[in-house]
Amino acid sequence: MTTEKLISVLNFYHQQLTTGSWCNDALRGRSAIATPNEDPAFWQDHCAWMCRCCLDTLIPANDLDKAMRWLGFIQGQFFANRIYTIQELRNHSRPDVA
Repeated sequence: MTTEKLISVLNFYHQQLTTGSWCNDALRGRSAIATPNEDPAFWQDHCAWMCRCCLDTLIPANDLDKAMRWLGFIQGQFFANRIYTIQELRNHSRPDVA
């Protein structure tokens, strides 16, 4: 994955985590995994923070390996919470076709 694609995917996920139609109250009761204080939106807030850290700190510092690991964690949360399928997550990460 190119750095530009990584930035694009992280921006997309950050936007989905902060403004998606399934955010916060819509997510309550839907989460498939236990989260601190039984708050299903906890993972969403944490993953939004991870996206911002990747975009604002890790990528500018050229720590792309760590940013890629964090992307994998974020995608895992989307899958575990039944927001996106594996196929959809794969498509998010694929190179753009001209």
